[in-house]
Amino acid sequence: TSTILRIELLTGRTHQIRAQLGFIGYPILGDALYRTLSDKKPDEERISLRCVELRFPWRSSELNIKVSGIL
Repeated sequence: TSTILRIELLTGRTHQIRAQLGFIGYPILGDALYRTLSDKKPDEERISLRCVELRFPWRSSELNIKVSGIL
């Protein structure tokens, strides 16, 4: 069973999403580093983690970049 999640990061810590989801037993599909030991499924060729939106402060406003058609 798979689920598509929308996650909003509050910090830029390395591997934040992967580590936290793996810790609660909900690893990202294809993530060999943070999967639980009970996950016996073979790894996919690549990790199923995609960025669909980036937001940056820019001068007095915000720069917002959205990608469509990934999912």
